[in-house]
Formats: sequence, structure tokens, C-alpha cells
Amino acid sequence: MLNRLLDRTGYLRHCQLRARREGPRPILNLRKVLQMATRFEGEASLAGIADFVTHLDRIMEAVIPIGEAEVEAADAVRVLTIHGAKGLEFDVVFLVNLRRPNPRDLERLFFDPDHMGFVMKYWHQGKHPRFKEHAPGARSVELARQERRRGVYVALTRARDLLYVSATRPEEAPADVSAEADDHFAELLQWALAHDEAAIVVKAEQLQLSVGRAASDGNGEPAAAVDEVIERLDRLERLRERIPSSHRGGLRGEPGGEGGRRGESQVRLSFSQLHQFEVCPARYRFQQVWRVPVPPDELLPQAARRGEGASELGAAVHRALDAWHTRAGDLLELYQGPEPGQEMLRGYLAHPLARARTLGTEVEFNLRLGDSVRLKGFVDRVCVVDGRATLVDYKTNARLDERLREAYATQLRMYGLAAGRGLLPGGSEQPGLVLFDLRRGEAIDVAPDAAAAEARVLEGARRISEGDFTLGPEHRDRPCFLCSYRPLCPNRR
Repeated sequence: MLNRLLDRTGYLRHCQLRARREGPRPILNLRKVLQMATRFEGEASLAGIADFVTHLDRIMEAVIPIGEAEVEAADAVRVLTIHGAKGLEFDVVFLVNLRRPNPRDLERLFFDPDHMGFVMKYWHQGKHPRFKEHAPGARSVELARQERRRGVYVALTRARDLLYVSATRPEEAPADVSAEADDHFAELLQWALAHDEAAIVVKAEQLQLSVGRAASDGNGEPAAAVDEVIERLDRLERLRERIPSSHRGGLRGEPGGEGGRRGESQVRLSFSQLHQFEVCPARYRFQQVWRVPVPPDELLPQAARRGEGASELGAAVHRALDAWHTRAGDLLELYQGPEPGQEMLRGYLAHPLARARTLGTEVEFNLRLGDSVRLKGFVDRVCVVDGRATLVDYKTNARLDERLREAYATQLRMYGLAAGRGLLPGGSEQPGLVLFDLRRGEAIDVAPDAAAAEARVLEGARRISEGDFTLGPEHRDRPCFLCSYRPLCPNRR
């Protein structure tokens, strides 16, 4: 119902257009509302859309904003919306980017009394068919202007001692700014210029931004202007190496954290990170070392989207199997996910492996290799087959070609390496390894090779620790068209 409401009112389209202009925040906020609706539905299954709106009203009226703890550290920065700051006071307040209102902001929303209530003006590919009939009149526009002014007043009065107000302006100097209707920053600026005993006006430096090159690559796409960024990241890396390791915390994506970076004594890896490095060291460096954020799926090309539906299916199936092997019950009733998962679980129930005695599910291990490498992982299930401990890894892939089977076999051999060190249930003897293809209800036996698995991990960790992210002939088949970092990568194909 909420999805239909967002589509029919045009608000989904509105957020998509804003995301293209302003960045992913509108889409991420919408995703958060959908997540809240899912949680609300789970807690109140008989509630309707009106109940959810009431629930949101109660949250908005609360003094504590969503996601913040009720007890916060006194010496901390709080980031709040103006609405969320109502009733609160702070010694110092920053009101950021108090821009002039766009006249069209006041007419983006109108009230359609006969259908969906408040509706966006721009709906799908053009104006809403009932916009002309119900367009906001002068009274509605005036109410919106007054509400905006009240909001600015609320923000200004949150400060006890110091108030900082900033804005980006086209004028060359503060004296050139003239106050116009609804330009609240200009009003404040003129007051500050006239009362220098109470306010200070600072003209900030206009930063020079990088400009993309007009050249294009062999595919006709604009070449990414990333050389400066990469050069600066490399400089930061070199500076970081000079800092004593005792002064640096272990961060995820680096030695001492998860993923690997030069200059520290330990590299921590999971199978997925090692596999990512082996497929494309350049992508590994973007994600695990430089920690470059990946754009949300909505802003990526179709081929590069991460397949949220497939991820949801796999997670739901794993949750159900974990619960069933731990608590028993009806597996199909425990499952809560997309419909294809029901058929997978029926096939699983028909297989003898489902009835084997379970020693553990979602078993975590943290294995030390040599003096400088940690291998981490989770084993889906440890069970007993023909009197022998067996490690089972579930896969829900739509297809499992030979390359994927070999990659997943390596994953199981790494798990077997941990079992051989006594880190998993069933003793330290070499366990059986089973890759279970849930799509086809097939158990695939994997031959153990602990020595090869260990050598592979150590070799990958060595290259990561040394900062060796060069591409070789073995990477010629890397799937650049699927990579979220393709627009940034100088090595893209």
C-alpha cells in the first residue's frame, strides 16, 4: 500500500529527480521510511496505512529524534533537523546553507480532495492531471511562506551563546547582498552588517573544484577526472605510513582491521574480500583500502546494481535454515521471504542432508595464519554425515557455473582449514565439505586441500600488505561493467 501511495502521489518520482540533482539523500530517506514501515507491519500486522501515519506523527512529536539514544554524551555534536530541535537549546548552533527559497518549492505539493490527498505537482513524466484544477492559490502559498519563516525562527532561537549561519551566494561581497522576499539569510546579513558589535560577517573562500576532462574513453563515455583524487589518496597513504602503529586504530579495510592496508602488522581477511582482491585488485583498493562510498542502487547503471532481491532471498533462506536447525519446528512456516525460497526449502527437506545431526549453525571462526594474517568467516552449518563432521555452505545463486563452483570450493577449503585447527565443532580431524545448491536441491562434495587454501590466503595477504594492487593478465576477464566504481576507475575496460 505504501509503495502504491508513493507512486500514485508522484513522491517517488520526485525523490528520484532530487537524487539526480542533489545526491542520494532523498532516496536514502525514502528507503528509511520503507524500512520503518516494514518494522511497523511486523510489530502490528493488522494495522493499516492510517495507523502507520499516526505512528510517524508520534515519532515526529517526540523530543528525541529517530536513531538517537535517550542519554547522550554531554561533550558531543548533535546533528538535527529544525523540527527535531524544537524545545532544545545549545550553547553553540550552526545553521547550514540557509539558501533562498526556490519559488517553485511552494507549488510542488497540492491538495487533491477527491483522490490521494496531498499530491506532487510533477507526476511521472509531466504535471499531475488534476494540478490545474487544484493548484495552490495565493492563500496556500502565503501559509507555506509563513511556515518557512517560523522554521527559520525556531533554528535561530536554539542558540544560547553563539549562532553561526552560513549560505552559498552568487554575490561577490556581503555588501552586495540585498534583502528580497523570503530571503532570510539576506535579512540576517544586513542586520549583522549594521550591528558589528554583536555579529561578525566572514566571507569564506571559494574552493576550486576539479573539472572533468572533455575527452572520452574508447566506449564514448566521458573520461573520469580522478587523477587528482588518486594522487591525494596516495599521498595520504604515504603520510599514514609515517605514523607509529600504536597511534592508529584498527579500521575495517586495512591491516589491523578487515581487508588490508600497508604500514601495520596484521591483515584481516574474509573469503569474500580475498575473492574480490583476486578478481580485481583495483576494485578492492577502492572499497576496502580507500573506503570510497558506493552509490546507492538507484543511481547506478542497471548492470551494476547489487541485486537487492537476490540478497533478500538468500538472507531469508539462511535465516529460516538457521532457525530450523537450531529450534526445530516447521521450516516452511519459519521462512519469511520471497516466494522462490519456499520451493528451495521444500527441495532441501527432501534431501538426506537435512536430517543429519546438527552440531552448529552460523558458526564464526577467527583463524590466525603465520604472524600477520587473520582469516575470519561464518560456516552456515556443521553436521555429522556417516560419523564424520561435515561443513555445509548454502548457495541460492540463479546459476552455478564452473568458475563459481571453484570459487565456493575455495571458500569451503578455507573453512576446512579452520576446522583442522580445532576452531569449529566436531574435532580437529579434516571434515567433509559440502556445497549445497538450494536452487537445484543438490549436494556437491568438495575435496579438502588445507595446504592450498592456506597458501592462497597468505599470498593474497602478502600482496595487500605490500600495497600491490597492480592488474595482470589474470585479471583480463574482470567484470568492469558490473563494478560500481567503473566511472572512477582509470583501469576500467
